Amino acid sequence: MGLLSHIQEEAYDKVSSEFSFFDFISNSPFPRCIILKKDNTAYCAGFSYNLDADSIFRSVSTEDFWNGLVQENDKWLIFNKKNSISDLYQFFSKEIKDLISEIYIYKDSATGNIFLLIYSENEERINIQNNNEFIENLKKCLEYNPKISNQKKTSLSFESFIYHFDFKNAINKEINAQCPDGNLKLLSKTIFNEIFFKAYRLFPKPHIITVDTSLLTLKFEIFAKERIPLVLVQNQFETALENLINREFLQDIKAE
Repeated sequence: MGLLSHIQEEAYDKVSSEFSFFDFISNSPFPRCIILKKDNTAYCAGFSYNLDADSIFRSVSTEDFWNGLVQENDKWLIFNKKNSISDLYQFFSKEIKDLISEIYIYKDSATGNIFLLIYSENEERINIQNNNEFIENLKKCLEYNPKISNQKKTSLSFESFIYHFDFKNAINKEINAQCPDGNLKLLSKTIFNEIFFKAYRLFPKPHIITVDTSLLTLKFEIFAKERIPLVLVQNQFETALENLINREFLQDIKAE
């Protein structure tokens, strides 16, 4: 990561934060996951982690399908090559599908939302059966909607520099190209959430990220001894997004 990594190490300081989906995922050994949110009689990705845009678009599915597959709520169900995992392949891109060994599914009876935890063959599993604390944190994730960054200002002996990124055109073009009949509002929010998480990892505390989910914009407040050239910040960020947004649409991200 070069210069950005050096600045992150220089400026590191403990900052208190509230619980969020991003903290939950960061502190759990999840290789990849997706939360499906109910939209009338259909489901669509509400949050995702380490999935590409193609898999997010493929998440659009019917309530009848999930009612048939997941017949018990508030309980973990495990799908693998021995029991119907092939029924779930349709929701993932070829790249992700080739990795899949097991999928853990939990359906929340209160909201109808569905959590999918996706593992490949040799990835570490976590003990989630009868883990009440894990379930409570999971339910918080299902309820969480980011409005602004959960990072709080702290006292640092560095200057702060502001960068603005607007993703609306890039996200809308990606959706219109791959899923023109999908729920534009929900899908754009899901992709934006994934962008936010990647930004959250790229610019950790104490750097501050302010989110506008309606305009699909992020404002970065980066602490450093000198201003980082915008083109460097933009290139680092676009590299992090290559597996999420088609390269041809990355040029539609507005940065200043």
